[in-house]
Amino acid sequence: QRATIEDAEVYFEGSLEDSSMVFVDARRRSDYEEGHIPGAIWLYHYQSERLFDEVREDLEQAFIIVVYCNGGDCEDSINLASDLSSLYGLPPENIFVYEGGLSEWQEAGLPVQVGGER
Repeated sequence: QRATIEDAEVYFEGSLEDSSMVFVDARRRSDYEEGHIPGAIWLYHYQSERLFDEVREDLEQAFIIVVYCNGGDCEDSINLASDLSSLYGLPPENIFVYEGGLSEWQEAGLPVQVGGER
């Protein structure tokens, strides 16, 4: 499922008060540390098999999972969203891909967290 910037903003506001809504950053760790959506879980698509157990509980408890990467030509979010359902058994109806990604998020003047903390 796709999430627009408007959807992402609504889910972000909800995630501040409700742990059943989570954002997942599918980019490299260095990109995540340079800036990510506040509260986003880091789960690099190409290392998800190694990293998934660390975030399994958060994702299994979530009813809305918004996966993003840089936006534009970046497909890491689409690939990770597919893996979350097919490899890790998360319900596909709970998974949304925010295709605008961090670049659109920043262009809209929305908050960004720098560093390794969620």
